[in-house]
Amino acid sequence: MTNLLKPISIYFFGSLIWLTLATFLANGNAYIYFGMMLIWFLGILIMEIKHNKDLLSNDWNFLKSHKTKNIILIIIGFVILQIAVSVSGDFFRQFVSDKNNFPTYSFPIDTWLGIFMNLVAGVISLIVAFFEEVAYRYELFYKLKNKGTIPFIILLLISSFLFGASHIYNFNGSILGTLSYALAGLVLGIFYIISKNIWVPIIIHGLFNSVALIAPIVILIFKITSLF
Repeated sequence: MTNLLKPISIYFFGSLIWLTLATFLANGNAYIYFGMMLIWFLGILIMEIKHNKDLLSNDWNFLKSHKTKNIILIIIGFVILQIAVSVSGDFFRQFVSDKNNFPTYSFPIDTWLGIFMNLVAGVISLIVAFFEEVAYRYELFYKLKNKGTIPFIILLLISSFLFGASHIYNFNGSILGTLSYALAGLVLGIFYIISKNIWVPIIIHGLFNSVALIAPIVILIFKITSLF
């Protein structure tokens, strides 16, 4: 249980506390908010790469040596993830209040600075995908599943639930609303079990989050071409 409490304290409670602090200090200012998010997740990313460099390196080499199999798993996993989040999101949305209890942050898309900041937000989304997979799928699940103290299915459910709950601000504070993301965590965890490779859920999750980066890239291309 001690092995479980440490990553929960750092990844789940630590991230939520920082997110709450960022929301409070930003006071609606998107630049301050995303700046603080970049600091936190970049710091966690560096820490995870440093502590798990052997895992990441070995799994990456294994991914490349079994390229066809893993590409197929990634495509299937991405499709299933999209369906799971879409269908479950339609159901659990009924438990989310229409009242905006927390500030939302966005940047204008008609200025160069706004486009740049949307690109930064997209990069943060990819960093978050990496962070969450190493944190929730490896540190809070796969790393502990062979310890024998907690059944692996319980670990999978706990890590998936915490993954969903970490997005509580995305659902206006509704814990029931986060269950669609908990299901997403379950899907990603299952594909980690199947592949035995952390890069498979990382890439699936990264593709899912990539919309946040693709959109500003397309806008940037149109803005640049409009100059000629």
